[in-house]
Amino acid sequence: MTTSEYNQIVEQYATRLYRFILKNIRDEERASDLVQDSFEKLWRNYRDIGFEKAKSYLFSIAHNTMIDMVRKEKRMVVKQIIQSNADLIADYNEQTLTVKLYSLAAKRYNLAVKNIVHLLNDTETIFPGTSLKLVFTISSAV
Repeated sequence: MTTSEYNQIVEQYATRLYRFILKNIRDEERASDLVQDSFEKLWRNYRDIGFEKAKSYLFSIAHNTMIDMVRKEKRMVVKQIIQSNADLIADYNEQTLTVKLYSLAAKRYNLAVKNIVHLLNDTETIFPGTSLKLVFTISSAV
């Protein structure tokens, strides 16, 4: 692919690529970043990619980069939850252990925490070898 063909690809697919990514991650700023990353990766390899395959290559790059970003963010959320200060409240009459989580440093992760808490509470979480049930709550600060 030539430089002029690369520029044509940018003009032709930048908006479509942005919409494709935005539809999946629902964050305008991160979608813009992923579009830039995708075009940068395409640029680094433009000599090896034929013009006719540039669109599929570009969208594949975007898709894979998006998946990598989501995986990385999930790991970061889990790491922050593990490192966060949580209150453990045991209620032996009800046989529950309540894990009270607080808001995380990055506000956009708080929605992920809420989703994780919801999923954890939807699954019957019993401590192995006991009848103690884990109940996850979120402080009102989240």
